Amino acid sequence: MKEWFARLRYRLAYAIYPEFFDDMEERFSGLLQHTTGGLLSKTNYTLQGMISAVDDYQQRCCSECEYYLADHLTEKGGAAK
Repeated sequence: MKEWFARLRYRLAYAIYPEFFDDMEERFSGLLQHTTGGLLSKTNYTLQGMISAVDDYQQRCCSECEYYLADHLTEKGGAAK
């Protein structure tokens, strides 16, 4: 019953303020695109799929930074991992 009521409340709110929800969807799409490196940009993915894509992108960014720092420190004569 609680889930049904939540869906009804969402539908009523959307019927009254569609521009608010459209704006939120557009902003979330932009956030999703930014946090996944452009891999995802729509809001119809599963939550687990979104989390996985964000984690993968962050890991790639961290790996690239570690590689760059290690390479840069080696060139400058500093300690590297």
